Amino acid sequence: MGSSPTREKSELQVNGYTNPLGLSPTCNITLTVKKPFPKSYPLPKDKSLGAYLKRKRLNLKWTRLACARFFEVSIDTYRNWEWNWFTPSLNQKEKVNKFLGFNYWDDKNNSLSNRCLMYRIEYGLTQTQLAELIEVNSKTVIRMENNKLKISHESIKKFEKLLNFNTEQIIENN
Repeated sequence: MGSSPTREKSELQVNGYTNPLGLSPTCNITLTVKKPFPKSYPLPKDKSLGAYLKRKRLNLKWTRLACARFFEVSIDTYRNWEWNWFTPSLNQKEKVNKFLGFNYWDDKNNSLSNRCLMYRIEYGLTQTQLAELIEVNSKTVIRMENNKLKISHESIKKFEKLLNFNTEQIIENN
């Protein structure tokens, strides 16, 4: 019997790995990427109150129930805050600020509407109580907080006195 010529098996060894086909590896690349946020984690660009509350809760590894107990509200109420269906009541806003570590409602522009809201939160006053305090109609306070600055100069003077605000700034914005 005749012997047929034997073929040598070609092998290639790269980094301790033997490739029986003798093919060289095409590349030796390691990809590194940032771990994506969990789907339940709000995106950083979301600046809504609900997103801030949820981010803080997840960072603390708290459940919604734990947050509801912290705020002394029902779990449904807390969930509605996170889902931006409702906003906290005036007496809860101070707790929300402490929980978040900053004043969510302060827009930092020192406007009359912002100063009015900050005053109410600080002293726990409703819009009606503030209106009675400075002797204006409660709708005036509502218009002011909603940046509808079509209010009388007399009312502006009353707010200025209470908030130590510069009238010239208010009139320029009107």
